[in-house]
Amino acid sequence: MSQKFNMCRRAHFIRRVRERVSPKTDGAELWSILIEQMAAPDPRYLRFVARLTRGGRRLWRFWLGGRWHFLVFDHANNHPITILVPGRQIKPEGKHSFFLRDDYHD
Repeated sequence: MSQKFNMCRRAHFIRRVRERVSPKTDGAELWSILIEQMAAPDPRYLRFVARLTRGGRRLWRFWLGGRWHFLVFDHANNHPITILVPGRQIKPEGKHSFFLRDDYHD
């Protein structure tokens, strides 16, 4: 993957963090932290939800600012893709669609 393409992905992620998490959250720092955390996810802060594609995209929940947020992570290229909000409907490849909910109980 080219460096320019990766910079565009990172800029997109940072923009979504500002829009969907908080304008005060440092999206660049969160990008780096999430990549590090994927090596050994701590279930108190990062939890697998579903496989989205055969190509490596996975849906995760992560804890930040007192609530859970949803993350699409590209494991094939080892970087976050975007932040999703509760209420959004997703359709994993080859599966039935479902709505993201913020009322999960663990």
